[in-house]
Amino acid sequence: MLLPAAADGATRTVGVDSQAFTPASISIRKGDRIRFTWIAGFHNVRRVAGPSFRGIPSRSSGSVTRRFTAVGRYRLVCTWHRDIGMYLTVRVRS
Repeated sequence: MLLPAAADGATRTVGVDSQAFTPASISIRKGDRIRFTWIAGFHNVRRVAGPSFRGIPSRSSGSVTRRFTAVGRYRLVCTWHRDIGMYLTVRVRS
């Protein structure tokens, strides 16, 4: 028996813009995905704190989707723009 698509979790979008993630903070449920969509600039996405996260290599266009399977607070950063505060907080609840 196939389950409805909703059972797979939702997909939310985070923009990766010239100097910021938009939104800068997001709450999702365990099993949900975030689609990181590049809007402008050259960026990567790396974990600073929280559960394990498979980083995203530097790029300047396109999108990459990651599933969040552990409950907790993830603190992510673009290492190129750390000094100007390009951080993202992802709160994953059960």
